[in-house]
Amino acid sequence: MSSFENQNSCSFEEIKVELEEIDETKFKNDVEFDSESEIEIVEKSEIKFNEGETTDICITAVRMLKAGAKPSMIYEAMRDEDGQPTVTRKDILNLGLRINFLEENASMEALIIGMKKRGYTVRHGRLKHLFFCHANSIRSARRFSEVVLVDATYKTNVYKLPFVNFVGIGNLGVNKLQTFRIAGAWISDESENSYIWVIKQLISLIFFDIIPLVFVTDNDAALTGAIRKFFPKTEYLLCTWHVLNNFKKNLRKYFDDDSFDEIIKVVDRLINLRDYDMLKLTINDYKKLASSSSNENEVIKYFER
Repeated sequence: MSSFENQNSCSFEEIKVELEEIDETKFKNDVEFDSESEIEIVEKSEIKFNEGETTDICITAVRMLKAGAKPSMIYEAMRDEDGQPTVTRKDILNLGLRINFLEENASMEALIIGMKKRGYTVRHGRLKHLFFCHANSIRSARRFSEVVLVDATYKTNVYKLPFVNFVGIGNLGVNKLQTFRIAGAWISDESENSYIWVIKQLISLIFFDIIPLVFVTDNDAALTGAIRKFFPKTEYLLCTWHVLNNFKKNLRKYFDDDSFDEIIKVVDRLINLRDYDMLKLTINDYKKLASSSSNENEVIKYFER
């Protein structure tokens, strides 16, 4: 039977997982390096030093690579007092590849290492979904529960897993509103069932007795469907980026290039306005520009829908 267990209690984080049954599969971690440590990178690299040399030369090479220096430039710089090279070109190329690998995998490695230190293990299963949040985030989300922003990135990490990000808005310790992280989740696919699992974890840890007033999401039907299943009375807003893109997509056919640019600028102002009097004036600007379109009625109808 698949299991993912925490053998040591941890007051700092909450992690929920779901596994997919796979016979004779074990979760293992053979990562032994810290991507932020130049010394660790050097110790795990395969660079062969000349007799009597220290790792200082290699650390310098790491710093130069991170600064964007070309391997050929580093090779010329890494010479001893007699002008002889202290490393080979192949050494430098291999070191660069290792740095790139570490940077690409840093976030997942840090998660795996952190979970192993806290006693988490997987037996005979493959990780399907993973939800996590910090204790401080739970407290903040319960205190400022009015608005929750949800977004899912499309497989932007090297493991091709969609990432679901929950963000709140509050003003704790500051004199203006600012966002704070609530929780995150990696999921195996972007199906409604996957999002339902994520929302269940969000409810069990944070919103078990609180209902957010507003969810701000994109146009993803699976995500919206999962949220509505558990929060049917909550209001839903489309994020401003998607609002503007929808206007661009639906109005483009009615304008020439110059007029289209002008009306999109007006829409952008409308989205970000905070003054009621300016709102009325900007709406009038929109309607004036609509009159120059090939279908004034459709342009105005889209705005009023």
